[in-house]
Amino acid sequence: MSKRVFIKNNAFYLTVFMGFIVTALIFLLIGTVKLEEKLNNEILKVSTDDIKAISNNMAHNISSILKEKYGETDSNIKDKVLEDNILHQAIEVIISPILTKNIKYSYIVYKDERDIFRYLVDVSYIDKMELGQKFDADSKEWLEIYDIKKSITIKHKHIKELSISYLTPILYKDEVVFIFAIDFSVDKIIEIAAIVNLIQYGLFGTVFIMLLFIIFYMLQLIKNYRVKQSTYIDALTSVYNRKYLEEFEKFVNLNNYVLCVLDIDRFKEVNDTYGHDVGDKVLRDVAKLIVKNYRINEDVLIRYGGEEFCLFLKKDRASQMSTLSVIDRLYNELKNTTFSVGHDKFIHITLSVGINMHPYESRNFHEAFKLADEALYLAKKSGRDKVIIYPDVEYMVENS
Repeated sequence: MSKRVFIKNNAFYLTVFMGFIVTALIFLLIGTVKLEEKLNNEILKVSTDDIKAISNNMAHNISSILKEKYGETDSNIKDKVLEDNILHQAIEVIISPILTKNIKYSYIVYKDERDIFRYLVDVSYIDKMELGQKFDADSKEWLEIYDIKKSITIKHKHIKELSISYLTPILYKDEVVFIFAIDFSVDKIIEIAAIVNLIQYGLFGTVFIMLLFIIFYMLQLIKNYRVKQSTYIDALTSVYNRKYLEEFEKFVNLNNYVLCVLDIDRFKEVNDTYGHDVGDKVLRDVAKLIVKNYRINEDVLIRYGGEEFCLFLKKDRASQMSTLSVIDRLYNELKNTTFSVGHDKFIHITLSVGINMHPYESRNFHEAFKLADEALYLAKKSGRDKVIIYPDVEYMVENS
């Protein structure tokens, strides 16, 4: 497992953890909202059952009066009712008793030929309307009742009370001709509201604390990541360093890799001729060239020593030799690359490479590395700028 995978796994676990916490808190908040809604519904039910029963009974009585007075087949029933002042007074007598402290508005409306709602009868305590005055219906339920032909409750949410409009159809020939409406309010039970608010405040506080914890945890993770990054990354070349190799060798599965050791040929001469600053620059440029040619999400590059690198090449399942295409690309690019040493001067760089194709056959990483290092020694001994594969296959590429 590479450090990239390790970091990615940590990010995944953090994401899962955060998702779990946030989801749990959301469900808790939703639960309190639903609890409050359930309590309000229970309060509403207890407080309004009688009102609804009386309202439905009044609407039924008005329907019965219409049928008794005009028969059951009159096609102009609405117009006749509008012209019948005595009937208006009778309807007022029927619906007036429903007015109470909490019920201040009680009225009957109808739709005219342009589908505009108007008042038929209004017995409200406040702002009483006259026959034919326009009524502004503010919700779709006023129209829905003509289709469903059943009573509808419209809830208006306020801070300290539940405000309700209860609409009851007045039927004639099984059609809605008028709507009997009452507007009333129900005070919430203060103790229950206080408990629900306390729960909500507690949950909001928990959310806030958890968010602080998550932010702190993320900052620590970033800090730890940067510390590990500075610990495991070579400051000069920005690839993994030997300290990371000490960790990597503990969990690496050598069955999945070909092990390569790369060494810059005659690097001491570069330092002696052009100085260590130029040498460092050449070392950085070579590291960049290796990184450019290896497979970032599969291979692992480590600076093992001064000018020596350890490269783990992820095996190609189709062919072991095709895994070495990374080395081919690297050598081909080295042929066409010159490295600046200052004052418009450039030099060519070559690499010697030792490869252990079967590191898993060794008892541990150190033995596997030793075999790759022996192959590197043979490459340098036989003239440098070569690739030697352990144990008995010579795979040689020479710069020209």
